[in-house]
Amino acid sequence: MMHEIYCLRCPRGCLLQVEMNGDVLISVKGNSCRMGEEFAIQEVNDPRRLFTSLVRVTGGKTPLVPVVTSAPVPRREIFEWAKLCRKLVVRAPVRVEEIVAQNPFGNGIDLVTTWFVEEENVCH
Repeated sequence: MMHEIYCLRCPRGCLLQVEMNGDVLISVKGNSCRMGEEFAIQEVNDPRRLFTSLVRVTGGKTPLVPVVTSAPVPRREIFEWAKLCRKLVVRAPVRVEEIVAQNPFGNGIDLVTTWFVEEENVCH
């Protein structure tokens, strides 16, 4: 069976033709660099993506801070990461690359911030 997928490894975005026989990869065509073949093999065997989301902040100038996983996570775990983000609340100030959840699923991948959130100044 032939599948067509777009390669996400470089800006070229090659359209790959992946030939499969059941679960066995037969061939990869359409890639213009070796990263395309590596991407196709991983996409067929264990598709992964960087997960990005927002986490609530208390006491900050903004109510949310953007976060990303420290490494690509299996696509089947994306909803678990989303559930985790809905539950988390961090206290301002929040620094860039601050770990807000360390290895929450036991696979060595952390959830880190990508933005700075200042503490809100309260005037009395």
